[in-house]
Amino acid sequence: MRNSRPSTWIGRKSAGTSVACVLAALFVMSIGSGNARSGRLRVPSGETKVDGYSHDAKGLQKQYESCLTAVEKGDQNKMKDSFAAFALPNPEAWFEQYFAKDQVRQLAWDEESEVDGYRTSTAMLLRRFLRGPHYSVHSEPNRNDATNVKPRADATLPLTQVPIEKYNVKFSGEDGHRMEHLVNLVNVDGAFRYMGKGSYPFWSMPDATKKPTQ
Repeated sequence: MRNSRPSTWIGRKSAGTSVACVLAALFVMSIGSGNARSGRLRVPSGETKVDGYSHDAKGLQKQYESCLTAVEKGDQNKMKDSFAAFALPNPEAWFEQYFAKDQVRQLAWDEESEVDGYRTSTAMLLRRFLRGPHYSVHSEPNRNDATNVKPRADATLPLTQVPIEKYNVKFSGEDGHRMEHLVNLVNVDGAFRYMGKGSYPFWSMPDATKKPTQ
C-alpha cells in the first residue's frame, strides 16, 4: 500500500504555523495509509443512500458541511458516515473503466486508505488550528494547471483519461483564520468522490516521505 499523499494547507497565520499544519497533515495521512483496510468507510453498493449534491462548487460545499457538523459535535460515527460520501460506492467497478484489470484491486485499497486518511487529518487540523466549535467551508474550481511538481516515476497510468476535477477548498474558523488545500475529485452517483490532495490524484502524486532524485 502506498503512503498517502501530501496536502497543502494555507492560513492567515505565521509562517511557522503554516509549516506546522503541513507537517501535521503529512504525519496523520501517513498513519491513515498504514491502516488501509482497518475498518471500512463505505456502505456496500446498493445500500448507500447519498442525497444528490449539485455538480458544482455549491454542491461540494454542501457535501462538506455535513462533515463539518459531525466534526463540531465530535461524533466519530457521524464523522465516518459523513465522510463516506467522499468514497466511491463501488470502487473496483469504477477503476475498471480507466485502468488495467491487474491494477484495479490495489487502486481500490489505496482509495479507501486515502478517504480514511482525509477524514482523520481534516478533523484533527480543524480542531488544532482553527477556532471552533463552528467551521465554514468555501470551494471553487481550480483553473490553474501549472505546477512545478512532477508525477511519481512509478505512477499508475490509466488506459483512458480519468475525469478528475480540481477544487480549492478553504475551511474557516470562528476567528477568521483558515486552511486551504487543492483537492482532486470525481463526480459519481450524485456526489464528489475524493482522489487525493495536491497537483495529481493519489495514483500519480509523489510520495512526500521520499526525497526527490538528483
